[in-house]
Amino acid sequence: MQMEVMVKEHGINSFKFFMAYKGSLMDDLLLEGLQKCKSLGALAMVHAENGDAVAEGQQRMIDLGITGPEGHALSRPPVLEGEATSRAIRLAKFVNTPLYVVHVMSTDAMEEIAKAKREGQRVIGEPVVSGLVLDDSWLWDPDFATASKYVMSPPIREA
Repeated sequence: MQMEVMVKEHGINSFKFFMAYKGSLMDDLLLEGLQKCKSLGALAMVHAENGDAVAEGQQRMIDLGITGPEGHALSRPPVLEGEATSRAIRLAKFVNTPLYVVHVMSTDAMEEIAKAKREGQRVIGEPVVSGLVLDDSWLWDPDFATASKYVMSPPIREA
């Protein structure tokens, strides 16, 4: 009901769904959100990373004693972004609604978007400028203050 009010009374025309955090958005809720966006004529957007697997990766890094900025990237490998992107694309196809994938930082995700577009699906991928001009080497800077400036999700990937 709130989505309908936001669209009809406040002119909101898009909704962003976060898949990137443990327990943040299960597939049933994403499916419901996609269906609601379609019925309202709103654009569905996703931050696509497999949140449950990311949480497992974070725990692995902690167990290994890797707690600096580099651990952020190591806990969120490209395959987890690609998997979540693929899942969101397939659910959007099932609902027959357009999808906007935000913060695309990996080849895995980009390939899923390109494949869907080749098949005629209405999918847009938004790259992040930092991901186009930087690589993850900054995360390994020995100065924590410098390295931490480059932490983002999904993380900047290797060149």
